[in-house]
Amino acid sequence: MKSPRRSQAERRGESQARIIGAAIDLLIEKGFDRFSLHDVGKRAGCSHELVNFYFGNKDGLLEALATHIIETFSDELLSLDDSPNAFDRLARQILYIATIADRAPRTFTAYLRMAGEAPFYEHLTQLYRNRRSQTLGIFRQTILAGKASGHIRRNVNADAIAQVCYDFVRGHVDRRLLDRDEAADQFNAIISTFIDLLRANIAIRKRTNAGPSSSDGD
Repeated sequence: MKSPRRSQAERRGESQARIIGAAIDLLIEKGFDRFSLHDVGKRAGCSHELVNFYFGNKDGLLEALATHIIETFSDELLSLDDSPNAFDRLARQILYIATIADRAPRTFTAYLRMAGEAPFYEHLTQLYRNRRSQTLGIFRQTILAGKASGHIRRNVNADAIAQVCYDFVRGHVDRRLLDRDEAADQFNAIISTFIDLLRANIAIRKRTNAGPSSSDGD
């Protein structure tokens, strides 16, 4: 039985995915300045003319790479929204970002390589600024939801706590990349300690028959 014939849009999407994948590999192996569209086409199994047709030039490919990588991380982060307890959602978001270098080392290495190119490309710089703002926004919205639902204290400054969470995960990821030989258990313990400290300072504990065990900041 013959396989269903793919549409033009499907074939185009598959070709672009192969090209993006090849470009990520070359970016990691060589750096952005040391490969050509011809190299990308050869790695992807297509002509460099097709690469040029889809992305225009190397700068266009760079922008497409950054968009693909950033959207991949953003979509996964946004999907962590199924816990009824807002503080638990915040903890999962922190854990997701803090462990991203271990969970997706190839994609994250490419992300860092792209970040190194950002100062030389205005639009790329804006993409990375948007990524930072989006992550801060996700943290902030989760904290605000927790204040509204009674899982996070109402006197908590959502903007300040969101920034604290962002600074922690950013610093933790940088340290993880620099200290690859350090035991993963040690890094996981640091994440757990941060989340426990955050819980102690902003989360509302469950009430018991004797009354509330923690002030909600009223």
